[in-house]
Amino acid sequence: MSDPSGYSPPPSASMISRQRDPTGLRLLVAQRKLYSKAKRWLGIRWIGMAAMSKLGTAVGRAKKALDYSNAGYESLAIDQLKLMFNR
Repeated sequence: MSDPSGYSPPPSASMISRQRDPTGLRLLVAQRKLYSKAKRWLGIRWIGMAAMSKLGTAVGRAKKALDYSNAGYESLAIDQLKLMFNR
C-alpha cells in the first residue's frame, strides 16, 4: 500500500532486524529514560500546583476570618485548579 506522499512502510522482516540492532536498542533505552524523567517531573508539577491551590484557599479563608480583604487569594486557588485540570 502506498501513500499519496510516496511513503511506503518497510517490510516486517526489516523492522524486526532493525529493532534487534544495538543502535536501535540504545535509542529505545534513551527514550525510556526520557519518558521516566518526564513522568516524574509531571508528578512533581501536579503536587506543587495542588499545594499552591490549597495554600491559596487557606490564606484567603484566614484573611477573611481576620476581616482583611481577601481579593485575589481564592481566585488564585481557582486559577491554579484550572491550570492543573486544563493541561
